[in-house]
Amino acid sequence: MANVHTPQPFGELLGDKASLAAVTQGFLDAIADSYRTDASRREGYMRTQVTDTETRRRFALCERWFRTFRAEYGWGVRRSVEMLPSALRADLDGLKFGRDEPEVSTWVPRGSEVEVQVEENPHGVHDEVGN
Repeated sequence: MANVHTPQPFGELLGDKASLAAVTQGFLDAIADSYRTDASRREGYMRTQVTDTETRRRFALCERWFRTFRAEYGWGVRRSVEMLPSALRADLDGLKFGRDEPEVSTWVPRGSEVEVQVEENPHGVHDEVGN
């Protein structure tokens, strides 16, 4: 019999039970945000009706991305939740999202303050130095 990959139980991806509320809210926010974006687009261009079936499909996409972020990328719960709206939007628009995109070496949680200084080097090229 072929070796079949069994996905990790969803509860194990949460880290702790306290994260369940944040992940659930993250799914709901990503889905609601995707519908708002759909509604803001001009008439007839990729507009989608809000139906139970479509909402379940978007939820399944969020779950797939959350699993990918946690299990494959090794991201934390907060980072995974914050990336859901972008990943869902890319899926809905038929665009690539993920490791095929240029790797981001630094992630700053939403609401964090970051100060960036720009210093000129001897070659006239600007380097960003985060503090």
